[in-house]
Amino acid sequence: MKVSVYPLGAGQDVGRSCVLVSLSGIPSSSSSGSSSSSSSSSSSSSSSVTLMFDCGLHMGHTHATGRRYPDFSKISPSLNISRVVDAVIISHFHLDHIGALPFLTEHTNYSGPVFMTSPTRAIASIMLEDYRRVISSASRNNNNDGNENENDAASGKSDVTIPESSFYDDTTVKRCLRKVTTVALNETIEVPLQRGQKGTLKLTAHYAGHVLGAAMFHASYQAPGMADPVTCVYTGDYNTRSDRHLGPAVLPQGLKPDVLITESTYADTVRDAKRGREREFLNAVHDTLVHHGGKVLIPVFALGRAQELCILLDEFWERLGWRSAATPGPPIFCTAGMAASANQYYDLYARWMNERRQAKAATHGAALGLGQVRVWERGMERRADLGPCVLLATPGMLHGGTSLDVFTAWCGDPRNLVVLPGYCVSGSVGSRLRESPRGVLRRVDVGMRQGAGSSSTAIDVRCAVRHLSFSAHADARGILGLIKQAEPRHVVLVHGEKTKMARLSTEIANVFGTPCYYPANHTLTVLESSCTIPVRMSAAVLREGRWRKSREGDDATMAMDDDDDDDDASAKRARTYAHADDSVLQGALVLEKNANARLVTASEALAGAGIVPHQVSCEVALSEDDGKRLLGVAYDILCRLTGTDADDGGACRGDLYASARSVHVRRVPADGTVRVSWLVDDAPLARTVLDALKG
Repeated sequence: MKVSVYPLGAGQDVGRSCVLVSLSGIPSSSSSGSSSSSSSSSSSSSSSVTLMFDCGLHMGHTHATGRRYPDFSKISPSLNISRVVDAVIISHFHLDHIGALPFLTEHTNYSGPVFMTSPTRAIASIMLEDYRRVISSASRNNNNDGNENENDAASGKSDVTIPESSFYDDTTVKRCLRKVTTVALNETIEVPLQRGQKGTLKLTAHYAGHVLGAAMFHASYQAPGMADPVTCVYTGDYNTRSDRHLGPAVLPQGLKPDVLITESTYADTVRDAKRGREREFLNAVHDTLVHHGGKVLIPVFALGRAQELCILLDEFWERLGWRSAATPGPPIFCTAGMAASANQYYDLYARWMNERRQAKAATHGAALGLGQVRVWERGMERRADLGPCVLLATPGMLHGGTSLDVFTAWCGDPRNLVVLPGYCVSGSVGSRLRESPRGVLRRVDVGMRQGAGSSSTAIDVRCAVRHLSFSAHADARGILGLIKQAEPRHVVLVHGEKTKMARLSTEIANVFGTPCYYPANHTLTVLESSCTIPVRMSAAVLREGRWRKSREGDDATMAMDDDDDDDDASAKRARTYAHADDSVLQGALVLEKNANARLVTASEALAGAGIVPHQVSCEVALSEDDGKRLLGVAYDILCRLTGTDADDGGACRGDLYASARSVHVRRVPADGTVRVSWLVDDAPLARTVLDALKG
């Protein structure tokens, strides 16, 4: 069996997650862990399936560069994706995991199934609509694809001739989401195979934490005639720690997939205690509002960290006594789409949250209960009467929309604060801001071109900027913990930076002894995996071999039916046996159509095929100097080698003979010889006897 992994995105990069995985029940001729720059990862075999895990866009690139969306022409030059992909599985609703789905379903010929959880399906409509507004805003500001560098556009391979707004209008997004099939948490579904393959493909969703509805998917494909399926686990983004509204990621103990494909955003980071980060964040916000009279901007994605920070701020306001009408605190704002929709979906899917939030939903009717949070109205950032306040605005990487508009309005005031609570991909405005030097006047390009530096889009930044990580991704310790829990045969790292992935890959190999890979985009990695083929064994073979009942940890076992001389079907017992020593088991492997393989003795195989066996016998005559002595020597040797149980092929003796199995030693007084005869199957035993008699 083999698993082929081919990243169209997120290979040695954070963003544009899109990983093709082929599960095959047929062993490959290539070596384990081999990689190549092949342009296709699909298999033409009828005993394989190909899955696309996630279909995201890259927040650090624009459409005109050809790098924002996965290059689907790598797997199908004609963009007939349905011919090479059996199913698309979306792990969660963030745009770098779902943002390219409308392009896939509406501008390629993909007509196969799309799977995601119910919360992801519901919230995806908000995320895609929010992104559509960002595109529309960017177009109005002439900061769209037409301003991109021509060399950048020429270097990409995806179709940049289709305007991005054409597959992000309201109708296209709704049509895309109508094609989605939802999967419940811990539900296993069987996926219909669309391309005529044989076998069974199953998917199971497991809790991932990270954001509401995020799931890790376990896929298994069992080809005809294979005892065990070939399996993989794709994590998407996950968090192994619980937070204020979500629980930790959970996989079944000892799942042992053939391949675990895991995100590695924080591959070389071990985060400090959450309490310390929360204290630092709240102190910074309090100082800005109370001591400096400034405003706080927190760029966030619409759902996820936004709710986590809203809960944290709301509880802090309550401790400060800022909830009462007599002493109202500075207002907390959220952008309109986020505030209007968040409570609805968090209440609807409260069972996806941690126990504390589930209990709150049951007793108070609201899982979040954010009483202090108000809706932000567009243009408020330029109001002269707006005093100290906190704004959580989308998008989270400052690459457009409300968060970028507010940032450009507020960044010139040294009293204000910008908090970057999550990861910002390279090339985004958030990344440029985070990487600029601290303690000096910053000049930051707020345009969305790669290799920025245009004087027309660079602005002076005088406000304070803090990067306080509230990321919902697993850190290095969490990734290692998940690997220990899952016990995979191979690990593939995606969604990370190359140098960090390299260090983590080495640690995984050293700690677990598990092969680990981190392929670049458009690089095929083929991983071999052993499989178990069920073989029924006849009782005659069992008698001839040395066997014991199998134990946990045996490398190789065989299943057989104990059915010798028993016509009562109820008495037959299926058992699994392991070979007791390193000797070679001899027999004939019989393969029949629509039946499991059988291991039988040679005589059973001949009888089953209707072939009359022919025996080849040999005989050697020795001169008799002392016939009785030679007969005694032969009998002693035969006893040592075969025992003395004549009924089980052991040695026996008469006045003129000694024999065991087909080896016969007899005196012939008439011509004064001792004759040794045998069948070819017992040649080794006969040779031992002859050597002794001649000696």
